[in-house]
Amino acid sequence: MGDRLIGRAATSLLDRDHAAIPPEELPLWERAEALKILRRECDSWTRLGAGLVAWVGAVVGAAALSAVVSHDAPVWLRIVCLVAGAALVIGSWRLGRRAWLAGRRVIDAYCWWTLLPERMPQGGAGVDGWRANPVVDAVQARLFVFEGARVVRIALAAVSMLAPLAFLDTLDRGPRASWYEGETTSLWLFCLAFLTVGLGTGAVLLWGQFRAARAYTERDPVQRWLLRRDR
Repeated sequence: MGDRLIGRAATSLLDRDHAAIPPEELPLWERAEALKILRRECDSWTRLGAGLVAWVGAVVGAAALSAVVSHDAPVWLRIVCLVAGAALVIGSWRLGRRAWLAGRRVIDAYCWWTLLPERMPQGGAGVDGWRANPVVDAVQARLFVFEGARVVRIALAAVSMLAPLAFLDTLDRGPRASWYEGETTSLWLFCLAFLTVGLGTGAVLLWGQFRAARAYTERDPVQRWLLRRDR
């Protein structure tokens, strides 16, 4: 399932044992094409859609499981909620985990190919598009997060992390509705699960974007000066 979430063109770039390649045999001539493929794969709408389905399934499943401890739900409804909620949570966990592992493989390969010039014996000197023009490097490093589907992923990460907080705020300050009167235990269980799913999903999305951006901005002279990389 994990490989189905990765395009065929990128698969060959992920299956290599990069650590076993000696520095003098680094495939620098493949770098431009590899990065073109991996940039497109990093923006995969298939994995993003799978993650969104897993997120929705996990939240709905958590709501169903929290209804099991509802103080006034009939027995038959609790059994249905237990079975359906458990199935949704387990299925969402498996789908979300596979999407995450597939995305991590793509990000690992993207970072390796991006930083390939740094591994060269001459430190990447003379490599096209690598620390050749400081002004261009600095500008492109700051535009990186606005390219492709990165804005969408960052926005979805923010929504995922803020949604449970907004729900808690609504419960705290919103009008008292009859549907949750006396359902303190059920609500607390759902809120805890909602927070876990929301913050976990947001962290996964943001961490992947951070890793890709950090590798890409190694060419940025401003960052290298701030981090004392060239001193």
